[in-house]
Amino acid sequence: YVYNLQAQVTDAGNQMIAARAGAVVHPAFFYIGVSAPQGIKGFAKKGEKLTFNAVLATPEGSAPQTALLPKDKKIGWTLTRKTWEEVISTDEYGYETSSWRESTVTEQTGTLNAQNAAGGTAAAFTVTPKDGGQYLLTLTAQDALGRTAVTERSFYVTGSSAYQRGNGDEVTLTPDKDEYAAGDTAHVLLNSTLPAGRYLVTVEREGILSEQVITLKEPST
Repeated sequence: YVYNLQAQVTDAGNQMIAARAGAVVHPAFFYIGVSAPQGIKGFAKKGEKLTFNAVLATPEGSAPQTALLPKDKKIGWTLTRKTWEEVISTDEYGYETSSWRESTVTEQTGTLNAQNAAGGTAAAFTVTPKDGGQYLLTLTAQDALGRTAVTERSFYVTGSSAYQRGNGDEVTLTPDKDEYAAGDTAHVLLNSTLPAGRYLVTVEREGILSEQVITLKEPST
C-alpha cells in the first residue's frame, strides 16, 4: 500500500506553499509469489494436472527468516472457477424473465509448507481443473504478527463444459500473453456461445493473412 500526505499553508499575503510526502506500507513481512503452470504452452486442458511453484520473499527480495514465517508454517491455497447461474424472476404482471448471474465455485483447496517456500527454492504443488473456464488460484499466509499476505493468479482452461454467458452471437478471444515478439506463436482462446456448426476464422492485418474453417460441436471454451 502507498500512503500519501499533502499539506499546504497560505500566509497573510495570500502566498501558498505546499509539500507532499509518501510512504510504502507492506502488508506483511513477506510476499507470496506463484509461477505460471509449468510446462504448459498456450492454455491448459480440463482434467490436466498443473504444477505451480510458490516462493516467499521479503520486500527487499530475500528469503524471509524463520522467525518471520507463519506460526503454523503453512501457506493455504484455493482454486476457484468462474461460473454462471440462471436466475428466473417474475414481474408484477406474472411474466417470467431469465438472466445469468456470475458466481464462483471452489474446486480444490490445500496447504504448502512455508519453510520450503522460504528456503531459497520454490515449493511445488499440483491442481487438476475438472472443467473448462476461467480459474483463480489464491495463496494466503499470515506472518509472525498475524498479518495476511495474499497473491492471486488467473488462468484459463479449455474444454467444452463451460463458456461465457452473454449475447447469443458473442465470441470472446483471449491471447495467452499480453505482448509478443516477431516470430512468436500466439495461442488464442476462443470462448463461444455459438451453437454447433462450421465457422470461418481469419487472421487479418491490412488484409487477410490466413483463414480456416473450424467445427464447433457445442458452445465451448
